[in-house]
Amino acid sequence: MKLIAAIKKFFSRKEKEKEKALASLKFEVDSAGDIWIDCSWQDQPAANIIFADLMYKVMDGELFAETLSFIKEECEKRNKLDNFIEIWAYLHTMEQELNEEEASEASEDSTVVSPTKMLDIYKPKIIPDDEHLI
Repeated sequence: MKLIAAIKKFFSRKEKEKEKALASLKFEVDSAGDIWIDCSWQDQPAANIIFADLMYKVMDGELFAETLSFIKEECEKRNKLDNFIEIWAYLHTMEQELNEEEASEASEDSTVVSPTKMLDIYKPKIIPDDEHLI
């Protein structure tokens, strides 16, 4: 079963059926912008490892594309595609800002001059014009 199909199946179940899930990880945001996290796993062998796998996939970004696809489909079903476009645009902007920040940090790191380049930079100041003296 493809991952997106599993996600759809999970989210389309009734509340009673969701209680049978082996593991869950839930994020909520309140009006103050505080993020609340809830998690659970069944008292069954390896359910905690299944939870750890879920957590890793969420935190590593492995589920990002599948989740975005699911959200798009749900928005289309509810005739709220404009909501999805706004979500996508926001995520795209955040990604661009992160890339710009990483590029800026990388360029700051690259201002360190290699010791072998130091001679090239200061050579005109310390070496006479007479090349045969080198």
